[in-house]
Amino acid sequence: MPPRRRTGRPRSGSRAPACAEYPARRDDLVTLAKGNGADDTLVKKLVDAPADEFDGPNDVQKAVFENE
Repeated sequence: MPPRRRTGRPRSGSRAPACAEYPARRDDLVTLAKGNGADDTLVKKLVDAPADEFDGPNDVQKAVFENE
């Protein structure tokens, strides 16, 4: 397994959860998003994301926001 890397706050316009450590499990991202005050729409999209684990913020954005 590759070493975990931590990302800081997402750059402007990014909607991935802030301060997540990747790779990250979907359930961990949902918990982090709720703790960061994410709105219910984002939390639902994370819950419904098809992947169980994400390698980085780009993977989260693709899985959660690709149909927007």
